[in-house]
Amino acid sequence: MALRDGLTHARKVAADRVLGRARFPFSATEVTRLSAWLCLIAAGAHMAGHVAWALGAILAALLLDTLDGVVARQNGEDAPEVDWAADRFGEAVLVGPLAWREPWPVAAAYAAAYAANVFLPRLRIPVLPLRHAFAAYCIYRLYSG
Repeated sequence: MALRDGLTHARKVAADRVLGRARFPFSATEVTRLSAWLCLIAAGAHMAGHVAWALGAILAALLLDTLDGVVARQNGEDAPEVDWAADRFGEAVLVGPLAWREPWPVAAAYAAAYAANVFLPRLRIPVLPLRHAFAAYCIYRLYSG
């Protein structure tokens, strides 16, 4: 748990140093909403068999997920429930394409991890963020042929 908190804090500090000087004319909720839509686009691209497009969309969603934290800290916004709900939505829309297009062990593992993320108490277990796992799986699919 301490390692996860330390990594989360280090990521926030790094994001603030890189992006903190810029001022953004939008709210963190708008960035979170766009990130969730990009997850939906990634799911659709994966369903259509376009793994490279799915990878691009999910990486853009992950970048926007980092940006929404920076914008929220700049604007003094505090809406962790919105961020948590958007993260779960982004992960949920990825379960369908994996169940439809991939072998059942991959889909079952992802669905089990998603269920653990949703139903177990928040911040109590170190579960790998599933959008990162989806990006890693897309990279694997691209380079494995």
